[in-house]
Amino acid sequence: MNYTEIQTVDGRSPSRIRRLAGFLIAVMSFAALAATASAQNATITGHVLNSSTGEFLKYAQIQVVGTDRVAFSEEGGQFKLTNVPAGQAKLITTYTGLDPLEIVVTVPAEGSVTQEIVLTSAEYGETVKLGVFRVASAREGNAKAIVEQRIALNLKTVIAADAFGDVAEGNVGEFLKLLPGVSVDYVDNDVRSTRIRGLPPKYVTTTLDGLPISNSGSNNLSATGQGRYTELEQLSMAALDVVETTKTPTSDLVSSNLAGNVNAISKSAFNQKGRSIKYSGNVNFNQWFASFEKSKGWDNQSHNKALPGGKIEWIDTFLNGRLGTVVSVAHSGAFADQRVVIGTYVWDRNATNNSAELPLLNNWNFQDGLKPTWRDSLLFNVDFKATDELKLSLRTNYGYYRSEFYNRNWQAVANTGNMTAYGTDGTLTPTALSTGLINRTETSGTSLGAVYLSGAGTTCLCEVLQNTVNVLGSNQRKSGGTLNISPAASWKRDNIKADVTTMYSIGKTAYTSGQDGFFSLVSASMPNVAFDYNRISDDNVQIIQRSLPSGTAGAPAAVIAVMPAVSNQGSIFDLGNYNINGLAEQTTRNSKAQTWSGRGDVEIAYPEWSIPTTFKLGGSGSLEVRDVHTLQAKWTMALVSNSGLPTSATVINLQDFRDPYAGGVGTVTDINGVTAKTPGADK
Repeated sequence: MNYTEIQTVDGRSPSRIRRLAGFLIAVMSFAALAATASAQNATITGHVLNSSTGEFLKYAQIQVVGTDRVAFSEEGGQFKLTNVPAGQAKLITTYTGLDPLEIVVTVPAEGSVTQEIVLTSAEYGETVKLGVFRVASAREGNAKAIVEQRIALNLKTVIAADAFGDVAEGNVGEFLKLLPGVSVDYVDNDVRSTRIRGLPPKYVTTTLDGLPISNSGSNNLSATGQGRYTELEQLSMAALDVVETTKTPTSDLVSSNLAGNVNAISKSAFNQKGRSIKYSGNVNFNQWFASFEKSKGWDNQSHNKALPGGKIEWIDTFLNGRLGTVVSVAHSGAFADQRVVIGTYVWDRNATNNSAELPLLNNWNFQDGLKPTWRDSLLFNVDFKATDELKLSLRTNYGYYRSEFYNRNWQAVANTGNMTAYGTDGTLTPTALSTGLINRTETSGTSLGAVYLSGAGTTCLCEVLQNTVNVLGSNQRKSGGTLNISPAASWKRDNIKADVTTMYSIGKTAYTSGQDGFFSLVSASMPNVAFDYNRISDDNVQIIQRSLPSGTAGAPAAVIAVMPAVSNQGSIFDLGNYNINGLAEQTTRNSKAQTWSGRGDVEIAYPEWSIPTTFKLGGSGSLEVRDVHTLQAKWTMALVSNSGLPTSATVINLQDFRDPYAGGVGTVTDINGVTAKTPGADK
């Protein structure tokens, strides 16, 4: 009989030993196969270029036909395809707006091969060349924006700076308002802030290359949070490559952007092949001043209303393409004359008639707003490829904004402080608590000069609700600049990418109004005025001063004796009749904001997976310091009285200080039948 003894190791059964040995053999075999496959695979690198514009294309898709190998070109048009089988490989390259291109590349067994890809479009026809000049259209900018959106991991809208050509004004808000889901808020003719999905500006963050910009503007730091948003006036489109808006906030964005984010991306020399010099010039006209002749202007001095502007941009690379620079200088000027008529509606306090109630127009504001604006932008960006994997950058830009606000306002106000119920036809029923308005409808109406309320003798409340016409003049100068300095580093190897960006941003803004002897506000009122108004069309309103009896119904004889029998008989064109509520203001505000910020991100991308996946890890932080100084002084003006007291050192007659600017808005007729533009007082 034969006896065989089977020894075990550490008490393990032979079956477990065999399974372990089999697993080790399988792992070693797989590693050997992987090593063999890796030895037989290589890498394809290169750049993707638009032949028409000379720009390198970002996010072009390069795929090896018949495999799952795919890559997207990055900044500077660079792409890298790894693990490509040796032999003949057919590449197909696609980019929105350009024709797909197929190229056959001979791939070595090991190492790498370089293949430059040049795309064009049959719609270009023959590229027009004048020496080194290239002629292209806005289609390239649109294509760039579309590709950016298509490749994005979240929902965002992208607009390229060249999509609409050169815009003389340069305000980035004029571009943003064209995007879906984005609206803008104007101050006079300038876009100051943005809204995304209808939410207030304080829920929208504005960043430059992903980092916050200092905010030294006019919005305050109150509990309402208005001071959280960035004013766009000092951010020029001339310094930017693309602007993107994100409507679905992700974890890598600033937490305060509940509505969304506006991110401006700086220009890079690596996006352009070779040297590029671009320049442009323009002259901005206002439709009412389409002339080079000087005329009376915003500050009552003679000015040319045609303001020049221009831009020059130089892009070049050195050291065999390893060092790139972008230098840009831009200036713009624009003059706006805003002639508007604004009607204010009011409703009664009767909650039971809401379904039938008609709003009443109780205030017509005629405004002639003269506003010159100047913008300047300086840009200096440097990019350096320290190695094939490491890029260092320094982005510097400065934006300066200056504007002067000169508004002339004239208002016809029918006081409706105690308005009660009225009929569905818009007719008011004169009562002791009514406003003295009769037959006011949406398009026309008449206002009494005064109305009896209550009381007797000289203490009666008979003029509390009187109608007035007001004359106002305001002046404000806003100026300021924002400087942004941002060093950054980017490293990439295969599917791993790391970015570190820091920025120092400082902004200063000044509001002043004392230059040339102007107040920031001068206002006065003419009391007890009766008037008709007729809304002829949306932009044409007629005001006619009337001589009407006062509303004395229900008043005792003693009250009637002290009430004016008829409305004010003085002409609304005579500023000496504006003799109540005289006020002069002087306001100065200076602010400075500084922001230190930084962020770091690491990405690992797997575009070859059936569901392309990117893992991202990072962090960011910022510190903002603001310093705001405000000074406001108010004076009450002693104006000439109804009795016509002579002008003296202590009594002011505004007729002696008429606005020399022959402007005005709309057409009004005074009690004497004289028809002219609305009057104004000098500031």
